[in-house]
Amino acid sequence: MKRAVIMLLLVGLISMSSVSRADLIGSNATGVLSFGGWGDNWFDPTYPYNTYIPAGYGNYNGLPVPVGQVVEFGFTSAYFITVDFTGTQMLVTLRIDADTSGCPSCRFNSVWMQFYDNAFTKLTKVSDTFSLGGMNGSYDGNGTIFLMWVAEMEGPGHQLHPGDYFTATFDVAPGTVPEPSSLLMLGSGLLALAGVVRRKARF
Repeated sequence: MKRAVIMLLLVGLISMSSVSRADLIGSNATGVLSFGGWGDNWFDPTYPYNTYIPAGYGNYNGLPVPVGQVVEFGFTSAYFITVDFTGTQMLVTLRIDADTSGCPSCRFNSVWMQFYDNAFTKLTKVSDTFSLGGMNGSYDGNGTIFLMWVAEMEGPGHQLHPGDYFTATFDVAPGTVPEPSSLLMLGSGLLALAGVVRRKARF
């Protein structure tokens, strides 16, 4: 009996390593980056005249991008933008690289981003250091995430300066969870073990 209980516990523990994949690693993500709401895509290396994707980022080799190998999306011009996915989160960074101090009437364009991955299940903000109202977005319930940052509006002076650096982190997937059968097997083993201990305590 004791041996059977130990075997049941071992099987339960081993099967716990067989989890239901609910995270992003190994999935494929497609991204769109545009400015001011225009219909372009600066995350796509095939977009005409797009020479702004730095080597070493996932989208440098085309879309969609496999998640979990390198930082998935990068763009460098007046903004240096990266989007990195972990198993459950999305980290967006943006650095101001352009100097508009000599152009009082110049304004930085707003940033619009859209991502699709069938492993996305939500969009919950964890942290946000973006100025001017923050990086905001929504999830459509079908694997598509929308993000928008409203940069400088019309008005006197500049609100953004070279070297300004912002980050925003969002939960976008629940992570890996144990299979119900694994939990059931482990629970059965624990109950059986408790019965053995109780029986010994009587004697």
